[in-house]
Amino acid sequence: MKDLVQCRKLEAKFRRLAVSDPTKRFIWLAEAEKWEHEAEAEIASHLEARNAVRTTGAIDQWSHLPRRAFQKPSKRETNYERYLALARAQTLAGDQIEAENSYQHAEHYFRSMSERAR
Repeated sequence: MKDLVQCRKLEAKFRRLAVSDPTKRFIWLAEAEKWEHEAEAEIASHLEARNAVRTTGAIDQWSHLPRRAFQKPSKRETNYERYLALARAQTLAGDQIEAENSYQHAEHYFRSMSERAR
């Protein structure tokens, strides 16, 4: 990225020279355009290198995880978490009967997940 900063500095320098020296304006603008293209090429190469690392490293980075880690949660898991959260909220609200009902529903889904895992 240091090259990019250098390219942008040179581009700005030649644009200032084009303003201050109208007799050689086209020469200075051509030089500024050259450095602008160099800066764009530097950005493109940086992004390509970064994307190459991401795509090649992505497979290796996650290969140690079980396949299950990439799947969305099942309905059982979702319902378990939903009833558990509902039971906690009802407990905080002071409604013990509804909280117990929600805990029983959560327990049902927990057991069904455990049986399925066997």
